Amino acid sequence: MTNREREVLERLLNLVLRGTTLVSKFALLFVLAKFLEPLEVGLYGLFSATIFYCLMALGFDFYTYSTRELIVTDKKKWAAMLRDQGIFYTITYTILIPASFLVFPFVGAGASRPGT
Repeated sequence: MTNREREVLERLLNLVLRGTTLVSKFALLFVLAKFLEPLEVGLYGLFSATIFYCLMALGFDFYTYSTRELIVTDKKKWAAMLRDQGIFYTITYTILIPASFLVFPFVGAGASRPGT
């Protein structure tokens, strides 16, 4: 197998894995809609969207950038880069985790089942 064929195969596998993930999320939403009340499906949507935005705010997808930079950087500079990444995450988590505790109690506030 040539390098070109291998690259095409890896890209195809990556595409299939990403597509499978999206299809499974879509299928999960339909299963939830079948077995849960509309209010509960809406809460699921709010909760999952809130988690997604919090994860994006916490990580900024910085790990992708830093991993790529580590690959092309001399190993002598890795310790400093990892230290800086640790400092970045410490500051980010220190600010955003308390903020997320302020947001999460309100995600389902006021939502109650009919008849309860």
